[in-house]
Amino acid sequence: MEGPGFAGVSSPCVRCSLSTVCRSARRPTTRIAKTPTRRQFRDTELVEIITAARENTKVGRFVQTLGSRKLWIWLRGQGHDVARCTVERIMRQQGWEGARYGSKHKTTIADDSHVRYPDLVDRRFYASAPNRLWVADFTYVPTAGTSASNSFLKRNALPSGQDTSR
Repeated sequence: MEGPGFAGVSSPCVRCSLSTVCRSARRPTTRIAKTPTRRQFRDTELVEIITAARENTKVGRFVQTLGSRKLWIWLRGQGHDVARCTVERIMRQQGWEGARYGSKHKTTIADDSHVRYPDLVDRRFYASAPNRLWVADFTYVPTAGTSASNSFLKRNALPSGQDTSR
């Protein structure tokens, strides 16, 4: 069967006229609400478990600092059989992050009221001749409980480009 006015072209309803119901009529125009999958049920269950642990007064602060790997280990220790990638996905979806260690600590905070001494070498630490430029550095080194100070002095600064291997 061919469509009206076109040779070799047929409409879908004409092609399926042998079937009892037209294929195009069987397609739903509205989206059918599907039941949640097992994965969605399990994710909801895990989110509730982790949220309860994060809000707990005894272990909440501890659980909040855990990254995905340690949270996965903690959940397995609590008896929940869960994959590590599942914990990573849930943490990503919820916007949870573990504590970040190794951040740079600012040990020296400049006092704005202190008068700054002029930079006499304009940050050029090379000398025009031997024994012309002396450079000193005074550094606080944090130790257990207190801080110690180290001072460094370089008195024979060599001219730039001069060989220091001799």
